[in-house]
Amino acid sequence: MKIIQQLIKHSTKIILALFLVLIVGFFAYTQSQKLDMKTLTLVSEEKFDGTSLNEDWVPMYDGAFRYTGFYSNDQIKVADGQLNIKLSRLGGDKGNQIYSSVVRTKATFTSGYFEVTAILPKINEFNAILSLTNDSALENTDPALGAKIVFGSSNNQPYPLLATGVYYDNLGEATETQNAFVLSFLYNEPHRYGLLWTETSYTFYVDGSKLWETSKTKTSTEALYLTLGFDFPMISEKDNTTIDQTLIIVSVRIYSINP
Repeated sequence: MKIIQQLIKHSTKIILALFLVLIVGFFAYTQSQKLDMKTLTLVSEEKFDGTSLNEDWVPMYDGAFRYTGFYSNDQIKVADGQLNIKLSRLGGDKGNQIYSSVVRTKATFTSGYFEVTAILPKINEFNAILSLTNDSALENTDPALGAKIVFGSSNNQPYPLLATGVYYDNLGEATETQNAFVLSFLYNEPHRYGLLWTETSYTFYVDGSKLWETSKTKTSTEALYLTLGFDFPMISEKDNTTIDQTLIIVSVRIYSINP
């Protein structure tokens, strides 16, 4: 009996020791996935004060038709310290159609850390997108000439996934993408979506924690701009007669990488 008690006593100590090792290891791992902000310098911060976009932002595609809807600057609203980009069916200039919008930074960039605090709508097919891109991104066969780097997207609703990746050449060139598991409260709550762009890779973050890093796609040597807004799908199989969604941007922070 005494031997059994001693074994139980020692087993309990071993289990506790292993548990502590696991806790320390998990903490060390989570800390290693955190972005080291000491390596960055804040260049600009946009909190969308006022009632309209300032001169640092440019609406895109006004009046243009894209697959299943029209772009309209009327779908942009700045109020209460946030940028609201609507996606809705309206009786606008083009008739009873689905309308939305995209805005971009006037400035372009060649590296840095880009963090957008946003509330993604719970929607599918019509994707709310946060990305870095350029005018020829989806035509380039060489991603070094520019690509569309999506670091926030609502297109995996209703599943608790965040679709991110590097896209270029619509003719079929391979892209590097990843569906990262995140908690299901991703939608309709503010979260920080980040992209670290260096000479060698793109690294994707949510709330300051690393999701994944590219390993085989060349990074762009051409300047890219930041875009916020909706992408229209080529086809839609859902009933969109009453569609009414909003991508809410709370803030945008852009950092340079310290030498």
